[in-house]
Order: sequence, then C-alpha cells, then structure tokens
Amino acid sequence: MITRTSWFAAAIWSGLLGLSPALAQCDWRADFVGRGLDGFGFALTTHTDVNGSSLYVGGGFTQPASRVARWDGSAWHALGAGLSDEVYALAFYDDGTGAKLYAGGRFNTGSGAPGNHIARWNGSSWQPLGAGTSGPVHALAVHNDGSGSQLYVGGRFLEAGGQTVNRIARWNGSDWSGVGGGVTCETLIATCEVRALRPMLHNQTQQLFVGGFFTDAGGVDLSLGTPQYLNYGHIARWNGSTWGNVNFGVNSVVRAVTAFDEEAGSSPLRIGGQFTLSLNPLNRVGRNRFLQWLEMRDGFNGLGVYALEVIDPGNGPALFAAGDLSSAPSTNPNIPGVNLRNIGRWNGASWEPLGSGPLNGVNGEIYALAEYDDGSGKALYATGAFLSAGALQSPRITKWQCLDPPLFANGFE
Repeated sequence: MITRTSWFAAAIWSGLLGLSPALAQCDWRADFVGRGLDGFGFALTTHTDVNGSSLYVGGGFTQPASRVARWDGSAWHALGAGLSDEVYALAFYDDGTGAKLYAGGRFNTGSGAPGNHIARWNGSSWQPLGAGTSGPVHALAVHNDGSGSQLYVGGRFLEAGGQTVNRIARWNGSDWSGVGGGVTCETLIATCEVRALRPMLHNQTQQLFVGGFFTDAGGVDLSLGTPQYLNYGHIARWNGSTWGNVNFGVNSVVRAVTAFDEEAGSSPLRIGGQFTLSLNPLNRVGRNRFLQWLEMRDGFNGLGVYALEVIDPGNGPALFAAGDLSSAPSTNPNIPGVNLRNIGRWNGASWEPLGSGPLNGVNGEIYALAEYDDGSGKALYATGAFLSAGALQSPRITKWQCLDPPLFANGFE
C-alpha cells in the first residue's frame, strides 16, 4: 500500500526533478552497439514526415547503406542504391514542391544517375541538380536573403551549373546562381574553400554567416587590409546584396558556426575551427563580443573544433563543441584544466567532458552533431571516426542522453 510517508517522499522527489535538470542521469547509450557504421560519418540532419521522425547520416560508409542512411529510432534504412562516394553535408529544402533531402560531397553518381557532388532524394531515387558543382561540396544551408528561400551550397569548387561562382552558390529548385562573387584567397589558393554556412539574425536582419578557408569575399578584404595579418579572415557574412567582414577574422580555418544566446545584449555568434589567433589568442573556439573575438575560457588543445551546436540532450539546451580535442586547458593557476576526449559541453564558465574518468567522450574525431528524439526523449547524436563512446563499442555513431532517474528502485510500499 502507499503510505503517507512514501507519498510525501515521492512528492518531494517529483519537485526536485522538476526543478533541477542536473539530477538527470546522463550517459552514452547503447543504441548503436553492434549496428554502427563501417566507415566515417561526416554529416547529420533530421526530418519529420508521414513516416515519423528520422535521423539521416552521410559519410564514407557502405554499411548499413551506401554513404547515406536513415535511422528511424530502431532500425536503419537505405535510400535507394545510395551515392558513389563520400557525403559531407545533408539538408532538407522545400523548393515549393515539398521538402526533399539534399546531399553534398565528393560523389559523382547517385542511384546510377549523374550527380556532380550534389544530389536530391525524391523519395524513390537520387536526382542531379543541373550540372552540379566542379568540386566537392562541404556545406549546405537553407536561407532567405530577401529573394525567397534558397539552398546555399559551399565547398571547394569554382563553378556551379557551368557558371563561375567561387566556392559558394545557391539553388532555387531549378537554377544555379552565384553569391556576390563568392570567396577567394590571396595565397594558398589550392586549399581555398567554404566549410560552414549558418543563417542567423544580425543587426535586426537575417544574414548568412560563412566560414572556411578564405581571405576575401566579393572583393572585401576580411583582414581589414592589414599587411601583417595577410592570411587572416575565414569568416564573412552575406546580407543579401553585399559581403561584410566579421570583426578582424581569425588565422586559420573556420569549420563550424552557430548561434548561442548566453548574455543579454551580446552577440550570439560562436565559431569553431583550427584557428589559434585573432587579435588575441583564440584556441579553436570563440565568441563575438564588442566587435572582437574572445576566448571561451581558454579554448581547446587538439587539431580543432569540427562541430559546434546548441543541443538539448534531455536536461536542457547547452552549447557542445566536438572534433579532434584532447583537453580544455586553463591559464588560470586557480582553475585546473580539463581532460576530455573530442567533445565538451559549455557550462557558462568552462568546458566539461561528457562522462567521467579516462573514458569520457569518444575515442576518435567527431565530425557532426545533431539533436534527435527517437521517442525516448531528446538526445545528442554524434558521428565521426571513433569506434567507442565511453565504455561502449559504438562504431562511428553514438547517442548521449540525459534521463530522469526512477523515483524508487523498489516502488512504493
């Protein structure tokens, strides 16, 4: 029977759980143990349709499907015969005929049909987008710059649809067009590319922020014309008609751009990548404030941040950074650094690992993050080059989820 004491205890626990998301039990989950990917995962996106909510992953794998697969929360599904080579970016775009999945990457065929580096899935087969692009596609984003919703495409290509566009273009459902002359490099031209696209509000208007390895955008010198900072830049914004710089830029590749509202009156813009300097030290992650890039604590050690997303894993939204990361250092002698494996969560003051001990995080690079609810609640999903997450064998895809603990292990008396 339920006693007055047990009822009172349950009421207290219910109140505590409602007030404190920190009581949630967060851990790497076993969903993909024994059914991961046989090659690297590079891209994630989600979509809900008549079949329910699904998670889509793209990469270099051939199992459970060829380079792109759909996860319905319990099983994998192929998308036709798949694509012929690596997929680096995925996005859903509605050109007025219904939302369709678009994939960008290194491939040149899909379901046996030509598809130069970009293709769309119509529900039964892959279709090309005109002549496609002249080189690999690394980023996709849907954005309305005032001329209607279009699919923006970035990568390491000079042409799209047979016309010169310089590494960024847009597709309206039937035709390709350029974006203000695109982006270029003063030196190291062979590595010039767009790696990240993110629409967000800036100065009361919706603008597109573009990251990658480039020093000029539409003729605008992103290093502000300062000779000693010749190769700075790598981040720009498009307002629908012209390009603009974003502060002073950084000294190397920007691989991730996102918005995270953390301080009232401050810009939500956050970037991640392989940079180490702006006008001041900036170790692989930074925030935009007072017209300059500032560190988030002391950033990260490692090769770089490849994914930066605001995700609710079940205990409230937070900013997560992932990539090739070995630790979150500290230059403050009173604040110790944190050892972490390839992924960290920003708690408002510092970066913290996902999990505890030497097996926190995952044992290899992470290339993409996404939030998805498979019916058990919201969770963070990650894909990359890793083979394990925490102590679990979870090849190249995994799930981090925070669940409310049971009130009583043995029930009520």
